[in-house]
Amino acid sequence: YSYQHTYGVSIAAPELSLLHAAKAVGSKGIVTLLELCCEFMGCYTLCEGTMRGFVECPPFVTRERLIEYIGNLPRGTRGGALLRRAVALAGENSRSPRETECFLAMTLPPEIGGFNLPRPTMNPPIPISEEDGVLSDDDHYLADLNWSDKNTIFEYDGDFDHSSPSRVA
Repeated sequence: YSYQHTYGVSIAAPELSLLHAAKAVGSKGIVTLLELCCEFMGCYTLCEGTMRGFVECPPFVTRERLIEYIGNLPRGTRGGALLRRAVALAGENSRSPRETECFLAMTLPPEIGGFNLPRPTMNPPIPISEEDGVLSDDDHYLADLNWSDKNTIFEYDGDFDHSSPSRVA
């Protein structure tokens, strides 16, 4: 089946597209495959010609759907094992390519270029206290990376999204 993207682009089933990407890049291209998995399970898609280089959109596929798809592949399907590894390492709910890069750099095993930190939650809503609420029209923030058990967040602040006077406040 095909998937109709928000911006009018049709793609093959996201699961099948990722399997074909896994076949094409092989194990030496695991980071490229991971970036693609994060984009497909995230809330953005790359879009040349836009100021930021990407646009917001709903996720193409969920981790659960990918796991189910991989589980139903015939044993020995080319690219299946690599895709299974990528899905296990990739993050969900990324809202930008930079968030994806930060997530991967922090969480991947050292042998593929990461620092092997515990996996954070990406973009969970963090409630805004009543006294801080006067600074924002929102009732919550989205923390790019959140380790709630450590009371730690990481925020990637790009100029485009964070330089307006209300965002600075």
